[in-house]
Parts: sequence; C-alpha cells; structure tokens
Amino acid sequence: MNRSAEGKFVFYAPDREPHNIAFAKTADAYAFLHSKAGVDFADRQYTQAFMPEPIEQEAGGLALMPAQYLSKLERGDQVMDMAHELAHQWWGALVGIRSWSDFWLNEGMATFMADAYMEHHNGRAAYDREIALTGSWPSS
Repeated sequence: MNRSAEGKFVFYAPDREPHNIAFAKTADAYAFLHSKAGVDFADRQYTQAFMPEPIEQEAGGLALMPAQYLSKLERGDQVMDMAHELAHQWWGALVGIRSWSDFWLNEGMATFMADAYMEHHNGRAAYDREIALTGSWPSS
C-alpha cells in the first residue's frame, strides 16, 4: 500500500500513481460539503484508504473503500461513494447520534448530501438518473 498526500487529504492506494484527479475531486467535494455544513470537520486531515477487499466504511478522519473504486472515481467520474463517505465527516463523526436506533440519520444525511454533491458536480440530469436508478442510495 502506497501513501500520497496533498493538503489535508491522504490516500493509501495499491499503486504508485499520483492520483491527482482523485485528490481534486475529493477537494471539490470537501469544499461543497464544507460550504453546506458551515464548519470544518473535526480532524486535521482526511484519509482515504483503497483496500483490496470490497469495503465501504467511515470513521472520524478516515474512509475505507474498495481499490477498484479509485479508477471509477478518476476515469468514470463516479463521485457518489467518495462524497457519501466524506459527508460522514460532518453528518456522523462531527454530529453523531444519541443511540444506534438513530443510525439511519447518519446514513440518510450522508446519502442526501452525496446526492446534492452529485447534482453540483455532474448536473441535474445525473442527479435525476441517480435517484431513478438507486432510490437515492450510493452506487458503486
């Protein structure tokens, strides 16, 4: 696993590529979500680790995603999963839930904000397609 960093973002990826496109898309999603939240997230940096296993999980300052998603993000412009996991830095890590019975709030807000970012990044037609295809659930 190779580490690369740019500003407040760190990537762990299986290859030695610079991943400038993924860094730029993460920074754009961060700027959008930050503007909507009105505050910065709690951690000084945000790490995305692209794992060999099919996993999508977030924690404060960290997102785990499948390695094959990195090429989908860079070449296919599939920003939903990245935006969803990043949104959890505000709606999940910074603003948490009272009990596990409220977990749907974390997922609901992250999904809603990822959909909002999808519209911002790819336009209304892409947003409408995502809603029609997935019922507003992030696609891989």
